[in-house]
Amino acid sequence: MSGISLLLDSMERERKVDLSVVDEIDRATIVLDDYGKKIVSDTSSDVKASFLAYHILRNIRIALQKMKARFATAEENHDNPVVAEVSLALLPLLAESFEVAQCWEAGPLSQDAESSMIEHIRTLRDAMSSASMTMSEEEESEELAKTGLAGEWGLLADAVRDIYIKEQQDTS
Repeated sequence: MSGISLLLDSMERERKVDLSVVDEIDRATIVLDDYGKKIVSDTSSDVKASFLAYHILRNIRIALQKMKARFATAEENHDNPVVAEVSLALLPLLAESFEVAQCWEAGPLSQDAESSMIEHIRTLRDAMSSASMTMSEEEESEELAKTGLAGEWGLLADAVRDIYIKEQQDTS
């Protein structure tokens, strides 16, 4: 993501969108997709850790795709240089999120690590929402249906949600 960061820095200084950032976003998306495939295909890894890591990667991917779309239409939507500024503010969290996602490789998560990952996902989603880089519910449903992951991950998502609700109740 360093290539994206360099371009965003330049755009912010010059106050003009450089569409070469789209290619950098595409390259970062390929890395995320490859890593996501690695997570999904590793049947020996901890299921919760894999699910949480995949969920983080999915959110990073969504943010990057929304970023790409906003750059592509920045001039006609008069979103220039705001999209560069918003993207530059979000990028460090996206990079940190990729690092957090990599913890699935360490094996089963402790309760604290699991809670930390769930909290990180919430922070990431909040930041994406503030930057207007989330999908609508319709887009999310369509994307899940396209990838075929809705059925595979549905039960696990319910389990993670139940864990989160229980943790919230325990802290209240």
